[in-house]
Amino acid sequence: MLNRATFDDKQVRHKIIVQPFQYENAGVLDLGGMNNVLWIKHIKWLYEYKDVQVPNAVKTPVKPIRVTVADILQDEDRAYPPFSRPKPVVGKVPFKVINTNIENNHQLIVTFLIDGILVTPKEGSFDPVTLKEMMAWIMMGSEEQGRLAMAEAVTDKLDAKFAQLGLGSLREKFPSGLGALNALPVPMQTIVLQAMAQNGELPPALMGMAQGPSNNTLQLAMDADPAKETSAFIGDLIATCPDEISIPKKELQEIAGAMIERGWRKV
Repeated sequence: MLNRATFDDKQVRHKIIVQPFQYENAGVLDLGGMNNVLWIKHIKWLYEYKDVQVPNAVKTPVKPIRVTVADILQDEDRAYPPFSRPKPVVGKVPFKVINTNIENNHQLIVTFLIDGILVTPKEGSFDPVTLKEMMAWIMMGSEEQGRLAMAEAVTDKLDAKFAQLGLGSLREKFPSGLGALNALPVPMQTIVLQAMAQNGELPPALMGMAQGPSNNTLQLAMDADPAKETSAFIGDLIATCPDEISIPKKELQEIAGAMIERGWRKV
């Protein structure tokens, strides 16, 4: 996911001015690209009436203005609580403001404050992220996002090795990434993994795979001490994990335990 798009938490501001005698005005916020998506979590707005010295300007009781934002708010005069699920707007966000106090001959200034996540596709991405995939990532907890980010870091190394061996892009041939190894013939899996191991580029957690299947390897896996394997896995994981990813100790232990249960062994 992160190799195909960036996800940035944002508070976006957009201002619309309605002149005296003007009943409504509209505006558009450009998100910086036709495929960029703003996932809106909360919309609120501030407004004020400014005396710009129009003749016969008066002070009258101010009624709430009405606003429209994309297809999320339609002619509303009050802000809603944050949305339980963010709402996507693609490319541009349209706004409309209705001046409900036009008779006072004042200028209306409205400032929208939008909290959300801006998703920007990365250049050269061969597999565009769908709205469903974006929603799935955004709704994940930080722990799940961290695990997926770590898996993608491993896939990045494999992708680079595929390119070096003249096999093309792993991600382009197999969007599933790391799991694509299982789709390759066993001899090809061994070639890729052994080449990475020889250059010291293979993640330690996959070192056993580079040796190829053998009775000795299987015996070691069967006789392994789970406590020692857990410790070895955590050590390898910390050494392999990118610097920008931080995982609490408790979560590392849970990940290690799950991998040992699935048959991971250091051989």
